[in-house]
Amino acid sequence: MKSHDPGGVHLIGSVPMADAESVFRAVAGALGPHLRRLPDGETGERRRWIFFQNLMLRRHPDMEEDPTVPHFALRQWDGTLLREMALLRFRAGVDPERVRFELRENDLASYRAAAEFLNFSNVDLVCLQHEYGIFGGEAGSHILWLLRSLKMPIVTTLHTVLRDPNPQQREVMEELASLSDRLIVMSEHSSEFLRDTYHVPAEKIDLIPHGVPDLPFVDPNFYKACVGAEGKDVILTFGLLSPNK
Repeated sequence: MKSHDPGGVHLIGSVPMADAESVFRAVAGALGPHLRRLPDGETGERRRWIFFQNLMLRRHPDMEEDPTVPHFALRQWDGTLLREMALLRFRAGVDPERVRFELRENDLASYRAAAEFLNFSNVDLVCLQHEYGIFGGEAGSHILWLLRSLKMPIVTTLHTVLRDPNPQQREVMEELASLSDRLIVMSEHSSEFLRDTYHVPAEKIDLIPHGVPDLPFVDPNFYKACVGAEGKDVILTFGLLSPNK
């Protein structure tokens, strides 16, 4: 009888090491080319997963301990009590439909937890607003950890597309484009940069221009008087105001 060769190793679950880098180095060194999948080890504060979920929710300002229900009892296989944890609830006056869980910019575990939350919530679509300087990691690379784990389509709106990125910015943008099902830009220049600089297929890009409807001209002095700007020159702009604009 022929023996079955699985052709690789697929690891899942936790690894009791100090951090994800230690896990990657140790496992890759031991198994090398046989690896098919490699978890990050659920290290750090995620090593106790149920406790970590409680901790993640407890940090949210709209949540509080619920004193009206018994604590959650975590027991091992023979019934021995390991620990108890207080259950949580929304604070009084909070509308659950409006609650969102926030990312901590430089905490990589926060991005992974957000991905778990989105997948568990059966979200149909993720709309990502991307801008440099919002997300942690080199060139905002932490957001990629979230996107890699999502199980639903991703539509990304790009607020800045660099024509001459440095190597880290290029790497992040190329993977961001690859992980996204659609990319939305707000200028033809941005669409051109995506195609020419990052080699994104044109059919993956949607252009939704900034702007306002073309309305009949009205003497601006009337409206200036309404806001106390009569006799002054007024400049209208959109987006981030910075010294280089």
